[in-house]
Amino acid sequence: MSDKGQDKRPEILRMKPMEYIAGQEIESDVLRPVVFSSDNKFARFELEPKGHLSASSSISFSIVPNAGVTRAFFPVNIGVHSLIDRAVLRTSSGRVICDIEDFGHFSSLRSMLKDNNTQTQREQYLSGRDMDYELIYTDKNNVKADKYGLSNGREYTQSGILDADTATSYGKAQVAGLGHHNFQYITTQDNRSGLSPSFSIALHDLFPFLANSQNRLPLFMFENDRVQIELYFSDVKNVRVCQAKKADPQVTNLDYLIDQNSLELISDHIFYPSQSLQQMKDAEPSQMGYMDYILSKQTITANGGATDTAQTNIRNIGGSSRIVTRVFAGYVPTGNQENTFLNKYTALGMSEPRVADRNANRQSGQLESNLFMNERFLFPLNIKNNSRHFFNLYDTSKRHYHVPREVYSDSGNALLVNDGNRGYEGHNQDELYGKQFWQGFRLNRGERVGSKGIDLHMNARGVDGTGKGLPDGTYTQVTYQEVLRSLTMDKNTGQIEVFYQ
Repeated sequence: MSDKGQDKRPEILRMKPMEYIAGQEIESDVLRPVVFSSDNKFARFELEPKGHLSASSSISFSIVPNAGVTRAFFPVNIGVHSLIDRAVLRTSSGRVICDIEDFGHFSSLRSMLKDNNTQTQREQYLSGRDMDYELIYTDKNNVKADKYGLSNGREYTQSGILDADTATSYGKAQVAGLGHHNFQYITTQDNRSGLSPSFSIALHDLFPFLANSQNRLPLFMFENDRVQIELYFSDVKNVRVCQAKKADPQVTNLDYLIDQNSLELISDHIFYPSQSLQQMKDAEPSQMGYMDYILSKQTITANGGATDTAQTNIRNIGGSSRIVTRVFAGYVPTGNQENTFLNKYTALGMSEPRVADRNANRQSGQLESNLFMNERFLFPLNIKNNSRHFFNLYDTSKRHYHVPREVYSDSGNALLVNDGNRGYEGHNQDELYGKQFWQGFRLNRGERVGSKGIDLHMNARGVDGTGKGLPDGTYTQVTYQEVLRSLTMDKNTGQIEVFYQ
């Protein structure tokens, strides 16, 4: 029998995720950034050249509370990931292994893969994410539950228990509806300015290269060419946190700075003492394949007039001469979204024409989507049905996305509407309608994209396929292409080369 394609590494290296092998040792280092910019927008870490880097290593963050805001918190759907705009995994000689841009929106897509229990019981403590849902009893006898809303392990409270002197402000008094846990607030209340919550991001969430369980960087081979992690942070104003709802007008345009003293990389290094250094080098693969993601953006205008670019939009997103396996796309809002509990990290559904009564029979608009590459369309007809859009998203990743119908496509009416006693941090939960409408396209032929690249068709239409599908305004169409890349390593020098396949 031919052993072509088999993993020839010793058994000690051929391990599954979370599997412990006798003789394996793990050593943890706590590293401070070697560079931290004065404008609070950039940091660089440099890893020690020892052992194998564990993909579960993490970077911890904390925010300095702003005295002008009583209660703030990280966006519910992505948590502390909102602090990162771009993440780069590279070597000191300039070889870039991974480079993820617009990481906040990328995380809003990937976070939908986290199931409800994981979000409530794990993620809200580690990263601040919490998009769990539960049935809500809507009658006074608590026997009828025909709606659902957010859940985080706490009970919904009633507005009557608010202190009289804080009736117009959700400050230290208990918030009506559902509120964050105390450890999640970024606040100066009760002299908590030095107790801002600290959350972390795992390296396998930051870099797709490390998400592959077979790819672990052999840091011990990088003696002269160190591995570095560069983080480009999001703007200090408006996009890092969300504010609890309080009396209008709400305070905006305030700085939220990352606490430099709390920024740490907890790097786990895996050692195999039973192997000599030369045996370890000989066992390392000379080539590793992985997926990387390329960002493409376009500004979209919806106004129903001659300059409307949302109703019929065809654009080239690149991909020429590369093996592209998947494409993800969505419409994201522009402008300040700090006073919503997801901030700007959303993908908008077709919500026009709007209905005043959310409890009425509701049908959202139509998004017509398709891909054109190598002289053929991916689908014979443009996809218009929202259920098919959701299936295509599942089919693209072959994993279930944990998002209900109302939150995905702005259809249906089972999500809680304007209800002062059942909001989230004072916000009405109907802010969630149509806020995770990501599109997925699986390029299933396994062929290289031709010189013309990929054309993306996304036409935002009304309920009957005509008119507007998006409210008047300016949006950004965000797309991510999943492309196949390879890393080759010289076992003698530790030098690497990275290229697209």
